[in-house]
Amino acid sequence: LPPEICRMDKVSQNLFREALEAGKEKVYHIRLMVVGHLGVGKTTLTKRILGENVNEEPHVSTEGIEVHPRCVKIDLDTKEWIVEGI
Repeated sequence: LPPEICRMDKVSQNLFREALEAGKEKVYHIRLMVVGHLGVGKTTLTKRILGENVNEEPHVSTEGIEVHPRCVKIDLDTKEWIVEGI
């Protein structure tokens, strides 16, 4: 605890601890890679997962790799992924 909180009475210290705990959130980091043979739809799958528009016309092959950093919330009860912006 910060020194100024330690100088307070026990009730105030406990209130500070509770407020601090209520403001915490567990964060899990994952890296998801989509791999496959040429022309099988990896980019299309990725765009659909991220809620981006998919061009139905023939796609020009992706050169190299694409990186799509996103924040995703996961409902730990239902295991549902909630992608921000969708």
